[in-house]
Amino acid sequence: MEVKASSEKRARNRRSGVRAAAVSAEMLTQVSTRGQITLPAEIRRAAQVRPGDHLLVRVEGGRIVLEPAVIVPVERYTEERMREFAREAEMSPEELDAARKRWGLS
Repeated sequence: MEVKASSEKRARNRRSGVRAAAVSAEMLTQVSTRGQITLPAEIRRAAQVRPGDHLLVRVEGGRIVLEPAVIVPVERYTEERMREFAREAEMSPEELDAARKRWGLS
């Protein structure tokens, strides 16, 4: 198993002065009947994986690779919220005239 830190996490660690520990030891873990594994504490510490973190999992050259994932929340907009955006995006006649002049359209 290969454990890698994301480039974003490594950059953040460099800025904060944290150095990633190199993990050279192989550790054995077992897959449960539900397909779950436990990452040994030493591996979690070295990869700076905390409870609740999300990991990307992929197979690469026959190896299982786990990599920290960045989760970005996405807002689902209601019709009311969409109308609010439209109202806020509207230009007054004065703003529209000023924009047309700046853009050379009048």
